[in-house]
Amino acid sequence: MTALRVGAASRVLTPEVGRAMAGYAARRGPATAVVDDLYCQAVVLRDGDTTVALAVCDLLYVTGPLTAAVRAELSSRLGVPGQHVMLAATHTHCGPAGLGSTPDDESLRERLVAGIVDAVADAADAAVPARLVAGRTHVPGVACNRRDPDGPVDDVVRVVTALPVDGDDAIAVLVNFACHATVLDHETCAYSADYPGAVRRAVESLCGGHAIFLQGCAGDVNPAFAAQTPAEARRVGHVVGAAAAECALRLSWLGRDRRTINLSRREQLAVPGSVDGDVVHPAPLSAAEEEIVATVRVRPDLEQVRREQADVTTGPRAVELWIEELFAAEPWHFASMDRPPGDTAALPVQMLRLGADLAVVGLPGEPFTATAAAIRDATSSTVLVAGYANLAAGYLPTREEFERSGYEVGSTQYVPGTAEELAEAAVRLLAGARET
Repeated sequence: MTALRVGAASRVLTPEVGRAMAGYAARRGPATAVVDDLYCQAVVLRDGDTTVALAVCDLLYVTGPLTAAVRAELSSRLGVPGQHVMLAATHTHCGPAGLGSTPDDESLRERLVAGIVDAVADAADAAVPARLVAGRTHVPGVACNRRDPDGPVDDVVRVVTALPVDGDDAIAVLVNFACHATVLDHETCAYSADYPGAVRRAVESLCGGHAIFLQGCAGDVNPAFAAQTPAEARRVGHVVGAAAAECALRLSWLGRDRRTINLSRREQLAVPGSVDGDVVHPAPLSAAEEEIVATVRVRPDLEQVRREQADVTTGPRAVELWIEELFAAEPWHFASMDRPPGDTAALPVQMLRLGADLAVVGLPGEPFTATAAAIRDATSSTVLVAGYANLAAGYLPTREEFERSGYEVGSTQYVPGTAEELAEAAVRLLAGARET
């Protein structure tokens, strides 16, 4: 089998100030400043004639048209098949709005496509012989289930490091963590990657190379914070980033002999014990994608919503009605989402196999913690599960969460059972990868 080569690169995506921002319906102004730049971080893996690429952008979502345009450009420029390219968002709520269909949206989309494609092309050009190592660490107290204080939370940070065969600093560090990028609130009228940007900067400063923050299934998970300021976003990011960096640095010892000096005996001695983590055994790179046909949920009309609002003024149902009213009365708030074209919609599930027991799964929209757990529980492989990938499908609650009502249920565009179908498709793709 041809040796693995890995490269990574980044490009700034920050648009001009003065644009509308995405993420909060309560925000009442355009971007007036830049707290920190928005980036596309890309990593490319090659073995022989096979290439897979992962590009993660500091955006609220990546839309279907954006993904299609990036894939088409990369197919033309690098010869990479579309299903070998995964495009995902960090889900920052301090990025630009406008990935819809207006001329201004088209201009922004063209600029984003150019930056993303350049980042992937740069990463491909930078590829060198590499090895992969994988591990995990816990960061308790950052992620909180926002629908139920006793609900599920995944406080595991999963880390995959690409190390050069000849060299010390990392080529790329993938950091997979599930938590909304919402330390900064609607009063922040400035571009920022929120805490994921600080995660990356912390990892890069300690490990070298490029850090790629892969947002997990965070539909029901918010960050804990003491304030909603840029300083607090940095602090939260540094908590996660420092833990991820420590894990990555520890993983760099895997597969290497560690020794210590015994001065009394005037010799070097082997260090006992093993490093917690796994060397990723090589396997042919591959990719697969499956589309499920999801049924669109029928929304109540505005008049019906307002009649019920007169009787329901508190609790989860009142919040559900509030977002239903917003969808009906002010649909422009949701211009960054992919709206279903009819009674059904094709939702993509993607799998990139990076090693014998390592894969990345990309799910569209905002799945919940339980969806990622269902996928991981069905396989013995190490799986990085990313939400917000390839399509902006909106919230995807699990079946039982529909009974709880609330904001996410009022927001979802699809019927109960859709999240479970996505998870089942992911498990099928992973099983197929293990059979090859």
